[in-house]
Amino acid sequence: MELNELKIKISECRNLLFRFARRLLGSREDAEDLVQEVFVKLWQKMDKLDEKRNFNAFAMTVTKNLCIDKLRARRGKFIELDEEITYNQNYARDFEIKDSVEQAKLLIENLPLKQKMIIHLRDIEGFEYEEISNLLGYNIIDIKVTLCRTRKKIREQLMELYDYERIEN
Repeated sequence: MELNELKIKISECRNLLFRFARRLLGSREDAEDLVQEVFVKLWQKMDKLDEKRNFNAFAMTVTKNLCIDKLRARRGKFIELDEEITYNQNYARDFEIKDSVEQAKLLIENLPLKQKMIIHLRDIEGFEYEEISNLLGYNIIDIKVTLCRTRKKIREQLMELYDYERIEN
C-alpha cells in the first residue's frame, strides 16, 4: 500500500476508530492518544497491508486490541463521566433524561468487554451482524444472543434503578 493511499484510508476511518475507542476507554483524551497509536501501527505495517483486505476491519481490530491492552493496564480504576448540566425551562425533565442516559452509559461501561464491544458496534455504530462477526471473531448467533441478553440486562438494571414497575397486560 502506498503512503498516499494509507493517508486517505486513515482519514476515512478516523472518526469511526475514535468513537469506538472512546466508547471502550471512556475518555476523549485516551481515545485520541490510542487512535494515534493505531495510525502509527498501521504506518509501520503499511508495506504488509493487502489492498484487497478490508482496511477498516483491520484498523478496528488493531484499535480493539490496543483498547484491551490499555484497559488491562488500568484495571481497577474508576472512569468518571463528566458532562455539564444544561439549564432550561424543562430542567426537571431534562435532568431525568440526562440522568437516565448517564446511568445507561455507566451500565455499558461496566459490562464485560465482549458485551461492551458488541453493543457499541451494533447499537451505536450501526454495524451489521456479519461485520461484527468479522471484526471480533464471534459467530453471528453468539453475537445476537449476547446482544439480546445485554440489552435485557441493561433494561432490567435501569428499571430497578428507577424503581419502575412493569405493567402486565
